[in-house]
Amino acid sequence: MKQQLTNNHNIPLLLSAWLLSDEYDYIHDPNYLSVTSLMRPIQEIVLSPRAVAMATTQELDISDRIASALGNSVHNAVERVWTNKELLVKSLIQLGYEPEDIDNIEVNPQLQLLDPTKEQVYIEQRAFKKLEGFTIGGKFDAVLGGIVHDIKTTSVWTWIKSARDEDYRLQGSIYRWLNQDKITEDYIRVCFLFTDWQKGMVGTVEGYPTARCAYKDVELMSIEETERWVRNRLRQIKKLRDAPAEDMPPCSDEEVWLEKPVYKYYSNPMKTDGRATKNFSDHSEAVAHLQEKGKGIILSSPPKAKKCRDYCNAFLACKQKDSYDFD
Repeated sequence: MKQQLTNNHNIPLLLSAWLLSDEYDYIHDPNYLSVTSLMRPIQEIVLSPRAVAMATTQELDISDRIASALGNSVHNAVERVWTNKELLVKSLIQLGYEPEDIDNIEVNPQLQLLDPTKEQVYIEQRAFKKLEGFTIGGKFDAVLGGIVHDIKTTSVWTWIKSARDEDYRLQGSIYRWLNQDKITEDYIRVCFLFTDWQKGMVGTVEGYPTARCAYKDVELMSIEETERWVRNRLRQIKKLRDAPAEDMPPCSDEEVWLEKPVYKYYSNPMKTDGRATKNFSDHSEAVAHLQEKGKGIILSSPPKAKKCRDYCNAFLACKQKDSYDFD
């Protein structure tokens, strides 16, 4: 597949080179599934290879790389501090740690050479397991004190709405299932770095974070429950690998980031090209308003799935997307 690179927003060369840099250690194995891939909707997992085969050209605008480049840069910077003894010592001294406590920290030790008197810290370690004919693998961000940590560069609204907590629970659970020798606590510590935090918003919105960084602990599934989930997932994938796109289990509204429809009331049925007289999120309320006015018309906007076109690798092969509006 040929990639067509664009720079529609005229991002300067200095930043463009950074945005396009990619040091990720990809694994090219059709039977390999990463933790994050395994968590995607079944339909996306199965249809993605078909979509890649269908595509002749993939357009990538440099600006589409901003979010991932920021996230990768934060992860790389954290890894650099924890794996560079000199930098780590300087930071921990400023935090009030005593020299003997700092000397007691071992970063990424070999398991066969573990010193039980030391405090083990693991940074960016990848683990693998084979199950149901697949290889499952994942690289956690860090494990400190037996607690798996994951860094998220994201919007404050992700924090306020707690919309991704179940994803965090599943992600951390699979990491523990893969790394039972390193991850010993039954919760994941999710470390947030907010990309749109505003000091002036603190105290004005319920649940708004008081600083640009925050964390929350999310309880993990048991190891047995996690393995059952992984095994069932893999069996579904095998069962559907050769099935027609029409037979795929549909993605849920949450999985496609479906926007709720808007019901637009126009007082003049002959003038519906412009702005609506009034908008409603509930259809019954819109109908009640129409009946109260005794005239007009209600038009609804087609459902819009925000994830599908821009964030799903299976878009070209998917049939469910045909029921959504992408204008």
